[in-house]
Formats: sequence, C-alpha cells, structure tokens
Amino acid sequence: TVHLMGNHYGYCNRFPKSFMPELKAETSKECYEKSVLYNDYVVDEIIELFSKQKEPVSVLYFSDHGVKLNDKYEERRNLHNYDPVMSEIPMITYFNDAYRSSFPEKVDNLIRNKEKFFTNDLIFELSVGLLDIEMVVDGYDSKLDSSKNNYILNNPVTNHGLTKIEQKWNLLF
Repeated sequence: TVHLMGNHYGYCNRFPKSFMPELKAETSKECYEKSVLYNDYVVDEIIELFSKQKEPVSVLYFSDHGVKLNDKYEERRNLHNYDPVMSEIPMITYFNDAYRSSFPEKVDNLIRNKEKFFTNDLIFELSVGLLDIEMVVDGYDSKLDSSKNNYILNNPVTNHGLTKIEQKWNLLF
C-alpha cells in the first residue's frame, strides 16, 4: 500500500522543488497543475516498478475525492456546497502479465463491469477480490466486488449517503 499526498490544498507543497523546474509554480493555479503532473508521475513510476515483477501484481490507484476549485484555485468542500464533480475520481487498475495469466477472469470481469456504477466506498471489496481473498464476515458482500462476474451496485449514493449518483464513471484499463 502506498498513500500519496495527492492534490489537496496547499498545492505548492505537493511536489519537490526539483520536479520539472522549467514549469512555474507561483500561483495557486500553477501549483495545482504541477501537483497533478507530479502525482501522475509518481503513479507512473509505481506502475513501471511493478510491471517488471515476475509474480502476479495488481496496482489499484484512486483518489479519495474530486475537487471543485473556485476562481482562486481554492478548495471549498463540505456537505453544504456539494457538487457532483467532487465524486468524480480517477481510478486506474494495472495488472502485469503474470497477474493477467493467473487471474484472467478478474481482469475480464473488470473490463465487463467498467460501464457500471462504482464508488470508492467499494475499494475494500475490490481489493479483497484483486488479492483473491475469500471472506465470509458480516458487512462484506462479494456482489460489491467489481472483479467478480456477479457485481451489482443498486442505488449508488455519495456525499455521506445524501446524494444519488446520476452518472456513470469508468474504470480505466
């Protein structure tokens, strides 16, 4: 597990000064854009590192939330000024060749389910599935694992259950 600092407010503190010094990072907008580039760079480096492994490896990247920035590139996020863009998050799944060979049905199911609703509230179920762990415990529902062929999410909500999700997001392959 790798936890990235991502692109939360304080954008100028989200990348080292040595990263792409040719890009200005003086305004909030410039810092935000450079922090996104740095986050993408780190994710790419992680995938590159694990792509060389001989054992099965999956990489799952997702953001905790999207952001709605005001015209000063400040984040204002709370329950009272919710905007659907705050629920739109990047999510990437990567599988090396050994994983694809060992678990072809999981990869196929994710591709098949990519047009279905998915929220990061289901990361636990997806992680359990990608790790090929069988669980029987209260609160765990294998039908919420999008790497399974019986994946289904009825009535998806976000914003602490206050807002119904009206649009679909895709898993990226």
